[in-house]
Amino acid sequence: MKIVNESKSFSNRKILNHISFDFSKGLYKVEGNNGSGKTTFLRLLAGLERFDSGHRLQHKGDILYLDTNAIGVVPLTIEDNLTLLWKTFNASPDEETLSVIDQFFGERLLDHYLTASVGTKAKVGLSLLFVKDWDYIFIDEALLTLDGFSLDMVAGRLLALKEKATVFYVSHNLSHKQLLSESRVIYLNGKGEIY
Repeated sequence: MKIVNESKSFSNRKILNHISFDFSKGLYKVEGNNGSGKTTFLRLLAGLERFDSGHRLQHKGDILYLDTNAIGVVPLTIEDNLTLLWKTFNASPDEETLSVIDQFFGERLLDHYLTASVGTKAKVGLSLLFVKDWDYIFIDEALLTLDGFSLDMVAGRLLALKEKATVFYVSHNLSHKQLLSESRVIYLNGKGEIY
């Protein structure tokens, strides 16, 4: 993925100011103060918002964008929600992957979505990381409500994908040392510049 001379602003505030960057496969941790434009940056790269100017080389392949919005249908169980979600994304997990999903959810698969914890609801969307190989993954604070065990599982999966996919993530609670050490940091300074 490559962006050339890209700019984005809201009102008079510059989010990106003539930024050029070539993103190869790998892990990118996006950092910056509150309001610096991290979410906007991810949404722009994912194609969910448009740049004001510049050129983005069209990326080909499967894109996964996850944020803090829970994915699920209230009257269904967690397991039924997973089945529906995976069908929507044409994901057909094999037995080994289903075993990983069982570990990820613990004994919560038969819980009703309505009464599930916030962390369990977040895992519904995050399950997509395990059941399909994506070319581009954007995670915007979707890890915020996970327990340590689940964070380790997600970190392990992202590390396994680093040679196959381009992964961008924003997370203030992630402390997985290996994931952090193998991620390149993109810092948005809130003045339209990235480092």
